[in-house]
Amino acid sequence: MIKLHISNIDSFFETVNECNGSVNVIDANGNSTNIAHQIFEQRKLYKAYYQNKKCLDLCLNIPDPSDYFKIVSYYAGDC
Repeated sequence: MIKLHISNIDSFFETVNECNGSVNVIDANGNSTNIAHQIFEQRKLYKAYYQNKKCLDLCLNIPDPSDYFKIVSYYAGDC
């Protein structure tokens, strides 16, 4: 599991949609929702992002190690 502070949601979703497996957002109740290639779920996060003044804190579970490294590499480059 990884916690991220997203400040560029478009770039984040580009990276998420390049993943082969699931990228799961874990909510405060511990529920998991896959956001990879899921336009409806991504739109919900866009809405939250703009409501939070263009920032979003997410807790992610990324089962595929190569996808995990894609997300970590994105995040290291975005900071």
